[in-house]
Amino acid sequence: MTKPSNAKSPGESTGKTWLRKTMVILCWVVGFVAAKMIVQSYFDKQAFKTAGAEANKSMEELRAKAVAEHPDQPAAFAIHDEAIQRSSEELAQKSGNQKAKEAAGQFIGFYMINVRTRHDYCKDLGVDISPYTKAFAAEHEALYAKSRTILGRGPYSPDKIEDMTYEQLQPILQKTISEGMATLAKQNKVTEKDICQGYSDKGAELASEMHLSKVNPALYKAMLDAR
Repeated sequence: MTKPSNAKSPGESTGKTWLRKTMVILCWVVGFVAAKMIVQSYFDKQAFKTAGAEANKSMEELRAKAVAEHPDQPAAFAIHDEAIQRSSEELAQKSGNQKAKEAAGQFIGFYMINVRTRHDYCKDLGVDISPYTKAFAAEHEALYAKSRTILGRGPYSPDKIEDMTYEQLQPILQKTISEGMATLAKQNKVTEKDICQGYSDKGAELASEMHLSKVNPALYKAMLDAR
């Protein structure tokens, strides 16, 4: 892929390049609202669908506020900092079991959009990004197992939690992935399909760049500390 002269390679360690920033927004906006939905309905089967609708509404409000405050930026960039701030604030306000549930919920949103939504998006464009999704899953195997243990303490199995969350958050997931991948394509002056091919060609490299410890250290620590 061709990249603009001021862009940095995915493997560079300088932090907030446009590439990492866009990749991160694809995760933390969804992670924040996924956690909100899961925590609110953790022990109430009837509340899950309502919480999903509220999470979608919360996402749209966050998006509108950020875009209004930063009209000169792509939407994916505009809501990045606010999403990261919200993520950290929610973790800081909680402790013990509540913090563990919050962290696990945020992690599941992060995991789903990388392993499921991004894969489905690229598959629809005719590109198999299994090299990325498999490497990402391997990088986060232990954290994923811990998140499932925490979420499995409620009335649902971990699989049911993931499936219901994924179903309820489809509007956010689809809009966020489409918007973020379009931003990547525009920044790189290529097509969305080319971006998907990049995920396939450099799967292990990009998965390493997206390790939780790099993109959200606060959440990574919360997951390590969670019991």
